[in-house]
Parts: sequence; structure tokens; C-alpha cells
Amino acid sequence: MSRRSGQEPKVELSASGKIWLGLGTSLVGALAIALPFLMLSGAQSEHDAKVHEQSFKQTSCIVTASRMTDVQTNDGVAHVLQVDFTMQVEGQTFDQLSYTYATHTSPGAVIPPGRNVPCFYDPSSPTSVVLIQKSAPTGERPGVGVLQVFFIALGALTLVYGVYILRTKRRLHLGDVPDYR
Repeated sequence: MSRRSGQEPKVELSASGKIWLGLGTSLVGALAIALPFLMLSGAQSEHDAKVHEQSFKQTSCIVTASRMTDVQTNDGVAHVLQVDFTMQVEGQTFDQLSYTYATHTSPGAVIPPGRNVPCFYDPSSPTSVVLIQKSAPTGERPGVGVLQVFFIALGALTLVYGVYILRTKRRLHLGDVPDYR
């Protein structure tokens, strides 16, 4: 490497370095394209679950037992209330049903046995019961937004640049900006 006047010395990438740079850049581009779709999938599933739960019918359940337990989570210890109950729907009794949910109430806050509580069941599968119905979804089903389009476009450009690095025959130097002319 000789130093020309006014220029910094350049480090030339080896063939294997060029391959690793191209593959790494392509991988980052592919991940940037996939990320919005993965996020969208989760949001759509949650939306669909809320919509499905809105079709549940309300009935009365009789509590047979309830207890507070502590569960270790990533955020620390969470208080969880587990409620066991029975339910009668259209003359058929469903025993040994259970519902568990996180709560911020004190560990002594349990529901006494024999108490009637409102519950919501899926008419197509009566053993699918919740004591707390999710709120109705607001707005339309989640779709691709501006941020997702940005990540997809950025990912596509990065992916194309990675393929360019892999296919180019010219020598690459660190710090070079390619001339696309």
C-alpha cells in the first residue's frame, strides 16, 4: 500500500472477506425484509383471537376453588389467580374447568367457593371458557404500515447490495463507495 498525496491508505478485502461481507450483508437484508412480516403475524393473531372471543356467549359459572400462586417470569414474580369452576350450558354440566390469569391484587384475594361469577364460553367448544373477556379490537385488522414498508425497502436495498458484493469482479477496499456508473 503506497500513500498517494491526500489519500488515506486502503485495505483490500480478500476473496473470502468479500464473500463473508456479501453473505453477511445479504443476511441482514433478508432479516430486515422478514421482520415486519413476523411482527405483523403476531399482531394479526392477537386481533383474530380478540374477534373470536367476542363471539363467546355469557353464562354463569360456580366457583369450586380459587388460589393465588406466584409464578416466576422474565420481569420477576407475578401473582396469578387460578379459579376452578363448573358451568351448565343447555342442560349439560361441565365440571373441572379452570381459568388462570395474572393479577395485581393481593395474594389473599381469592373468590370464595360457591360464588356465581359471569363467564364466557365458545358455543362451538363449550369447554373453552374465560372469566375475563378480551376487549373488542379497535380498528381494522393490522396491516402493513409505513414503518414496515421502510424496513422492507431498506432490507431489499441491503440484500441487493449484498448480492452486488458477491457478484462483482472488481477489488473491494474497505471505505470505498462503489461507483455504479
